[in-house]
Amino acid sequence: MLKIIEPLMSNHAIILDSTGDGKPPALAFYEVANKKLIPLIYIHRTPNMRRLRWLISPDDILRRLGLYEWFRGRRA
Repeated sequence: MLKIIEPLMSNHAIILDSTGDGKPPALAFYEVANKKLIPLIYIHRTPNMRRLRWLISPDDILRRLGLYEWFRGRRA
């Protein structure tokens, strides 16, 4: 998976989606996203609703990098 993702990271914003791939692939997505600081989403689907859930949000990544307060101050 990293062989595919790493070349894209230099020129593109990447968000991984772990929806519907089963438990082992979802865990692999999480490990890669966590290691490479890539946002990770999961879309919970029911017959009447779809809900996006951030497993690793952009804000989580900013916090890990110690940049959350700086970016938050710039948005205000």
